[in-house]
Amino acid sequence: MSRWRSCSVVVGLAVAALGVTGCGGDGDKAEGAAPSDRPAASAATSAPPPTFDIEHVRKSLLPPKEVAGDVKPQAPTFPGLTEAGAPGCSASTFSLPDRPKTIGRQLETSKRGFTGTHYIQLVAVYPDAAGAAAGMDRLRAKAKACPAKKHFPGKRLGERRFSIEHTDTWTLTEDTIAGWTHVRGFEKHVEPPRTSRFNVFYDVYDYAVRGNVVIATLYWERVKPTTPGERIADKATTVLTKQLQKIG
Repeated sequence: MSRWRSCSVVVGLAVAALGVTGCGGDGDKAEGAAPSDRPAASAATSAPPPTFDIEHVRKSLLPPKEVAGDVKPQAPTFPGLTEAGAPGCSASTFSLPDRPKTIGRQLETSKRGFTGTHYIQLVAVYPDAAGAAAGMDRLRAKAKACPAKKHFPGKRLGERRFSIEHTDTWTLTEDTIAGWTHVRGFEKHVEPPRTSRFNVFYDVYDYAVRGNVVIATLYWERVKPTTPGERIADKATTVLTKQLQKIG
């Protein structure tokens, strides 16, 4: 069961940044040292980026049991997934440029009240690495534009549909996982305690690129407010790492 089917919930992201520092110094040249007559070593050439075909990617998708033991595939209901849209903060959709070939799927735990594990995955296969890099640049820019905190008032969307008042906070981090360039948006979606004892949603948005492939996923769980978000983030990292390693 998808929480987007009833339009009663919205999802979002958050951002942090990593930095690397270094230092170095110039040594003194030894007096009387003879100049070397050997040619300077040429800079090592980096290996070309890998190219994956869509059938390889399709065969490399994690089986549902490796995402979570109780999830099952269902017809996609997440906004934009069937139109090759990547999941974005606060249940938005990030469009990818240049119409890549895509695979989209949605795995859900069928539990009352949307508790359990929920996993949304979009894989985009471009003709070349340059196209995939442009796609990743688009996702990174969109993720960076998400507000760090935003309040959404409740409102009626139709005779039987409505959205619940909630506040989304979003943080962003960037690193490398299994040789893939990786950007993560972490979102905490909080509804008023009166709505449910499970009034917190932790949404983990992951975007990764390697070679000609871009992958965008959303891993989320609905929990009690006492549940630490790190627990859900760690689960998302485990699933993402296995998936990236399986693709290559």
